[in-house]
Amino acid sequence: MSEKKNRFLIFLNPAAGSGRAGLFYRKIMEKMFFARGIDYVTVVTNAKGDIRKYVRNFSGSVSSGYERIIAMGGDGTSWETLSSLMENDICGIPVCIFPFGSGNDLARSLGMPVYNPTKSLEICLKGALDELDICTVNGAHFANYLTFGFDGEVIHRRAAEKIELPGYTSYVRPIMKTLENLKYHLYHLKIDGKEVDVIGIACIISNIPSQYGGVKLVTDARYNDGRFEITVIKKTLSVKTFLKFPFLHGKALSKSEYVRFKTDHALIDFDDAPPPIQIDGDPYKPFLKHFEICIKRGAIKVIKKE
Repeated sequence: MSEKKNRFLIFLNPAAGSGRAGLFYRKIMEKMFFARGIDYVTVVTNAKGDIRKYVRNFSGSVSSGYERIIAMGGDGTSWETLSSLMENDICGIPVCIFPFGSGNDLARSLGMPVYNPTKSLEICLKGALDELDICTVNGAHFANYLTFGFDGEVIHRRAAEKIELPGYTSYVRPIMKTLENLKYHLYHLKIDGKEVDVIGIACIISNIPSQYGGVKLVTDARYNDGRFEITVIKKTLSVKTFLKFPFLHGKALSKSEYVRFKTDHALIDFDDAPPPIQIDGDPYKPFLKHFEICIKRGAIKVIKKE
């Protein structure tokens, strides 16, 4: 193995961005790395779990052989890269995200340009080093957000129906079906020693300020402050609220539509079966009645735009 300096490990999802990630890699990235004298190893992912399997099988060489790790794909690629590193206690190598998905929320929070590998590489080489908090729910890791209720139902429906339409279009049918069967749930929250009961259609645990491709649904979530934000949406959102989401990216919720907390530890309990749950865009299947959410401050090093 060559020296660690200027040796990069790339996890590439070639299907991300309707195939644009694979196209950019073949047409541009290899030439860009060659021109800069960067030695690299590329792991092409064909299915969910490929990154986790690679990191587990080659944890020794991953932890000692690379200067940077690049996650080139969508939110799923970023999430699996980060969670795999956490699971194998490989947290000292800076991770840089080259975003090619439909949401790219963590990448947006770090200032990474979407669908622009040239600028992403420049940031990877010359950007600022920062630390990323990682949250856990019953031991499972997440970097972006965890959602009970509405979003969870949408993600579960999308996965069950195996919808393969590109980008946001794959969410249209699951969203409409979820709206037709909208359900409220009682959330028993225990935060900072206080117990609060809230009825709502969704509960969002946020580690970053961006959701759903840039929507600023939360107000005070930061990826490096050692705390996460809890937002319980109490009722069906108004048409005015929905119109704010894709265009204004401002404070989308009125005070009558949510209740909000910020903490570093929370317990959430349900009297009956919990609502569907999603973690960083993937369905979460252990349907328990008790959930403990924690956060590890500065768990992983990341590269961001200065």
